[in-house]
This record gives sequence, C-alpha cells and structure tokens, in this order.
Amino acid sequence: MAAWRIVPRGAIVRLVDTVRNKVLNFALEIEELNPAAGDVQPSEVPVSPSIVHHLVQTNIYGTVGNVAAGSSNVAQNSVVQIAAGDLPALKREMQKLGLPNEEIEHLEVALLEDAKAGEKGIGSRAKSWLGNVLGKAVSGAWKISLDTAGTVLPKLIAQHLGLPM
Repeated sequence: MAAWRIVPRGAIVRLVDTVRNKVLNFALEIEELNPAAGDVQPSEVPVSPSIVHHLVQTNIYGTVGNVAAGSSNVAQNSVVQIAAGDLPALKREMQKLGLPNEEIEHLEVALLEDAKAGEKGIGSRAKSWLGNVLGKAVSGAWKISLDTAGTVLPKLIAQHLGLPM
C-alpha cells in the first residue's frame, strides 16, 4: 500500500513564513522587555522565565481534548460544533460531559415532544430538563459542574436545534 499527498509550494511558503513571523514577534517581545536581551552572556538570564512564560500562547487547531501545560491559573476554551438535527452528536457530547444516559434519554424525549408541539427555540420541556440538570449540578449529584450545566448544555442544545449562537 502507498499513500501520498501533493502539497502546493505556496502552502510550504506560508508555513515557513508563519513560523518565521512567530519567532520574530517572540524575539521582539523579549527585546521590548529587555532591550539588551540579545547582548547578555550565555550564563545570564536576560528575562525572567515567568515573564517569558506569559509571552507564549499555544493554539491547537482540530479535535483535541483540554490541555493545560505547566500553569495553575488556566483558562481553557473548547468549541464543539453540532449540526442542526444531529441527535447522535448531541448525545455523544452530553456523554463526554458526564451526564447519565438516562438523563440524556429524557432530553431526547423532551426535544421530540417540543418539536411535536411546534415550539420554537428551546421548548418548555427542554427548558424544564435544563432546570432539572442545574438542580442536580448544584446539589453535587453528578460530576458535571454548575458552570458546564448552565452554559455548555444550553449551547449544545441550541446548536442541535439550529439556533443562532
């Protein structure tokens, strides 16, 4: 078996250009902190490592779990896209968040009943389900946090329903 991919010359040029620009910007930021940083002896530290740590930002593109590298105060953002009407994807994301399968089935029933009733947006039954989930998150009955229950779950449901974010 064999596989290959033709990579256009322009893609390689953009890649090299991007790396060059990132390294140059990093060097300029260090020079801004200490204009003599390039002239210090090899045994000297031109800029404190804790300050340099704040200059580095890692962007990971693609499907990746949460990442926290060497820091105690971490802010992480995750973007999950669910196509409108893709119930299996919604259920998978709910399972990943730690919701019990029984509760996910309750949500499925609520969404179907709201659709049959012709309710637009997040219907009354789905809202009731969300309220129930929030109550269980507050009580600590589940592993899901209150923040996740209050912000992530409504967004996932809205995506499933094709509502604007």
